[in-house]
Amino acid sequence: MATRSDGNQPTAADDGRGLGVRGMTRFPPMPNRSFNDSRIEDRIFERLQSRIWPIGVSIVFLILGLLFYFRWASVVSHSPSQWWSPGDLWDSFRASTTLVQGNFNGYSQWVFRGFGGRLILLAPLAAIKGGFSTTFVQIRDHGHLLAHPIALHASGLPFNTTSIATLGAKQYAVHPQLFLVLAPFVLILSSSVLFACPLHHITPGRGTAWWRR
Repeated sequence: MATRSDGNQPTAADDGRGLGVRGMTRFPPMPNRSFNDSRIEDRIFERLQSRIWPIGVSIVFLILGLLFYFRWASVVSHSPSQWWSPGDLWDSFRASTTLVQGNFNGYSQWVFRGFGGRLILLAPLAAIKGGFSTTFVQIRDHGHLLAHPIALHASGLPFNTTSIATLGAKQYAVHPQLFLVLAPFVLILSSSVLFACPLHHITPGRGTAWWRR
């Protein structure tokens, strides 16, 4: 051990170079922020990896559902420009609209068509439906298909249907712009049940097939 120039041994309060360290406070080390961030990223990746099948099936279901809603009538049923939508969906949406507006007399007319939770989930869209417009696409005139459909835009007129409207000798495909938001919204809600499936709770190495649990 090195000695000081005065012949004394360095003490615990001396650094061996004649410099005292009295009064100095030892602070804890600073947390490693990059390490904490990496742990959060690892947890997010693990959660996504454990739910890869429900996520993949949900994406496929969403794409097929949108193709069915917007292309089935035109391609399969040979009804150009027509959108297809389930009637019970619009009945539930009407019930949700009357519920948001506080019109309980009208609500009782549609309430049997939808579950209470479904009406609450549709309430945000029902509250803003007045901001959507509707496009009427003329597809027939006197029973003859038009080579070039004519689109008429009606702002501030939300329609709760995608059926064919007949006005005199002319037929129009009704395109409510609200349905462009409502369709993917209900498909995503329907996909949420996949995440309750025990398939994504499988623990590797347990040795028990998921369909036997």
